[in-house]
Amino acid sequence: MIVTGDFDPNLIITNADGIFCSFCQQKLKTFHSAKVHIERKHLIPRTVVQCKICSKTYIHKANFRQHVVNVHEKRGDRNLVENYGIIVANETC
Repeated sequence: MIVTGDFDPNLIITNADGIFCSFCQQKLKTFHSAKVHIERKHLIPRTVVQCKICSKTYIHKANFRQHVVNVHEKRGDRNLVENYGIIVANETC
Protein backbone atom coordinates (compact mmCIF):
# COMPACT_ATOMS: atom_id res chain seq x y z
CA MET A 1 0.00 0.00 0.00
CA ILE A 2 1.26 3.49 -0.79
CA VAL A 3 1.22 5.64 2.32
CA THR A 4 1.98 9.03 0.81
CA GLY A 5 -0.75 11.27 -0.55
CA ASP A 6 0.91 11.36 -3.96
CA PHE A 7 -0.27 9.09 -6.74
CA ASP A 8 2.50 7.33 -8.63
CA PRO A 9 1.70 7.53 -12.37
CA ASN A 10 3.97 4.51 -12.92
CA LEU A 11 1.12 2.39 -11.52
CA ILE A 12 -0.67 2.93 -14.82
CA ILE A 13 0.57 1.04 -17.87
CA THR A 14 0.11 2.74 -21.22
CA ASN A 15 1.06 1.13 -24.50
CA ALA A 16 -0.25 0.68 -28.04
CA ASP A 17 -2.99 -1.63 -26.74
CA GLY A 18 -4.40 0.94 -24.30
CA ILE A 19 -4.34 1.98 -20.65
CA PHE A 20 -4.03 -0.74 -17.99
CA CYS A 21 -3.92 -1.16 -14.22
CA SER A 22 -0.49 -2.45 -13.16
CA PHE A 23 -2.05 -4.49 -10.32
CA CYS A 24 -4.77 -6.47 -12.14
CA GLN A 25 -4.18 -5.59 -15.83
CA GLN A 26 -7.74 -4.31 -16.24
CA LYS A 27 -8.06 -2.18 -19.36
CA LEU A 28 -9.45 1.31 -18.74
CA LYS A 29 -10.60 4.07 -21.07
CA THR A 30 -8.72 7.07 -19.70
CA PHE A 31 -5.74 7.85 -17.49
CA HIS A 32 -8.13 9.42 -14.97
CA SER A 33 -10.35 6.32 -14.84
CA ALA A 34 -7.22 4.19 -14.34
CA LYS A 35 -6.11 6.44 -11.47
CA VAL A 36 -9.53 6.25 -9.81
CA HIS A 37 -9.65 2.45 -10.32
CA ILE A 38 -6.23 1.95 -8.75
CA GLU A 39 -6.96 4.22 -5.80
CA ARG A 40 -10.34 2.63 -5.05
CA LYS A 41 -9.54 -1.02 -5.77
CA HIS A 42 -5.90 -1.36 -4.80
CA LEU A 43 -4.62 1.46 -2.58
CA ILE A 44 -7.35 2.61 -0.20
CA PRO A 45 -8.02 0.19 2.66
CA ARG A 46 -11.51 -1.27 2.39
CA THR A 47 -13.80 -2.29 5.21
CA VAL A 48 -15.30 -5.74 4.80
CA VAL A 49 -18.70 -6.18 6.46
CA GLN A 50 -20.15 -9.63 7.12
CA CYS A 51 -23.88 -10.16 7.58
CA LYS A 52 -24.68 -11.58 11.04
CA ILE A 53 -27.74 -13.33 9.63
CA CYS A 54 -26.35 -15.23 6.62
CA SER A 55 -22.55 -14.62 6.73
CA LYS A 56 -22.33 -12.99 3.27
CA THR A 57 -19.55 -10.41 3.03
CA TYR A 58 -19.58 -7.01 1.36
CA ILE A 59 -16.81 -4.56 0.56
CA HIS A 60 -19.13 -1.57 0.30
CA LYS A 61 -21.33 -0.67 3.27
CA ALA A 62 -24.03 0.61 0.91
CA ASN A 63 -24.26 -2.83 -0.75
CA PHE A 64 -24.45 -4.47 2.67
CA ARG A 65 -27.26 -2.14 3.74
CA GLN A 66 -29.18 -2.91 0.54
CA HIS A 67 -28.67 -6.65 1.13
CA VAL A 68 -30.10 -6.45 4.67
CA VAL A 69 -33.13 -4.46 3.50
CA ASN A 70 -33.87 -6.61 0.43
CA VAL A 71 -32.97 -10.11 1.62
CA HIS A 72 -33.72 -9.94 5.33
CA GLU A 73 -36.45 -7.28 5.09
CA LYS A 74 -35.00 -5.14 7.88
CA ARG A 75 -36.49 -1.80 6.88
CA GLY A 76 -36.54 1.41 8.87
CA ASP A 77 -33.43 0.60 10.94
CA ARG A 78 -31.00 3.50 10.83
CA ASN A 79 -28.12 1.38 12.18
CA LEU A 80 -28.05 -1.57 9.79
CA VAL A 81 -24.29 -2.03 9.83
CA GLU A 82 -24.07 -1.85 13.62
CA ASN A 83 -27.09 -4.09 14.25
CA TYR A 84 -26.72 -6.70 11.49
CA GLY A 85 -23.09 -6.50 10.37
CA ILE A 86 -19.68 -7.44 11.67
CA ILE A 87 -16.55 -5.62 10.47
CA VAL A 88 -14.35 -8.58 9.58
CA ALA A 89 -11.38 -6.84 7.96
CA ASN A 90 -9.86 -3.60 6.86
CA GLU A 91 -7.80 -4.56 3.83
CA THR A 92 -6.28 -3.55 0.56
CA CYS A 93 -6.16 -5.74 -2.53
